[in-house]
Amino acid sequence: MPYPIMFDGPQIYYVAVYSILAFSCVLSIIVIFSITHTYRVLRANKNIFSKRTYTLYRTLINALVIEMLLSGAMVMAPLVVTITCFLLDFDFTSIIAMLSLLIASLFPTVLHLLTLFYVAPYKRAIIRIYKGLRGMPVEAMTTYDLTKAPVVKHTKK
Repeated sequence: MPYPIMFDGPQIYYVAVYSILAFSCVLSIIVIFSITHTYRVLRANKNIFSKRTYTLYRTLINALVIEMLLSGAMVMAPLVVTITCFLLDFDFTSIIAMLSLLIASLFPTVLHLLTLFYVAPYKRAIIRIYKGLRGMPVEAMTTYDLTKAPVVKHTKK
């Protein structure tokens, strides 16, 4: 008579840990295929878009790819390292777990800073605020027409 599978005690932890690792691998594969497919579709439709629209779409897709890579680096990688240390019964697993939690908790802040400095209108606004605080001449944006380059008007203080 075979032994029944009982999920009590430490066995349930191993099931949870291996499930998280498997989910991480599947998620990574899905992300890689999604990124490559998105770039292929954009490249295939390049002739349909104007040059400015194509550049805008490419910039936005690049920003999303950077955000996905950042989430993998700051959330999934520390989690996988912590789980691997747990499985290998590493001596300093609790310290590594605390450092992983610290890195993962910084993710939202780093993500917003990345968005502020990568997306051009946000970056221009940050530069204008900085120049205004430093007493430097500030450029005023007078139009936001997407079909034309923005008109910049220099103002004097």
